[in-house]
Amino acid sequence: MSYHHLTAEQREKILLLKDKMSYADIGREVGCHKSTVSREFSRNGGPYEYSGVCAQRRYEECRTRSHRLPKLLVFPEMRECIEECLKDYWSPEQIVHGEKLSISVPTIYRAIHKGILSRKIFEPCLRRKGKPYTRKGTETRGKLSGCTSIDERPQDAENRTRLGDWEGDTVLGKQGTGCLVTLVDRTTRLTLAGKLPGKHADPLAEVVTKILGGKPCETITFDNGKEFARLFRPSFFDRDPLYINVLPG
Repeated sequence: MSYHHLTAEQREKILLLKDKMSYADIGREVGCHKSTVSREFSRNGGPYEYSGVCAQRRYEECRTRSHRLPKLLVFPEMRECIEECLKDYWSPEQIVHGEKLSISVPTIYRAIHKGILSRKIFEPCLRRKGKPYTRKGTETRGKLSGCTSIDERPQDAENRTRLGDWEGDTVLGKQGTGCLVTLVDRTTRLTLAGKLPGKHADPLAEVVTKILGGKPCETITFDNGKEFARLFRPSFFDRDPLYINVLPG
């Protein structure tokens, strides 16, 4: 049965039947589900104090309050803020939460898809062309294989009892600005960082070697992205052995 709002006539019929029938029977007579009858009573004082006229008046007042505010994007300051952030390749989620805007994320997506904000200009700025992210099983492309599992990381590194056990990651900047590779010491939380033109294996390995120069290094824990592939070549490091423990992907 499709959902619809009760009419004034249905409410009057509910009033007449409430003392004679069960919720299921009232629903069949009125043409709605029994749960609709139950909610109608619970919102309006219960079956003993229920009034069809009062219930209808309350419904109409709620409908009036629920009408959408004037389109928030007609406010120049908010619209300008959203457009500037989109041009900088911010996602609608980042815009709403980062700028603390009083609109919802779907509102921005709808504004672009409906042309309230120019589709031609802003749709290319959306990630995945504005389509919602869906995880389809385990991603296997672009991953390293045959790497040491994080479960085999030495106990000293696991317990954070020594210097030189690092955790590495990459942080992608906005489009066209490159990314950072970061290394964080598990014990001291010392953070090292180097800038890269992109997530590519050769420059990443060279930057990691450079920022680690002269510092204690026992293990490095990365995820299993292919940008870390060159780090498995011993020639990049002057320490032997160097354990690179890779998170399961």
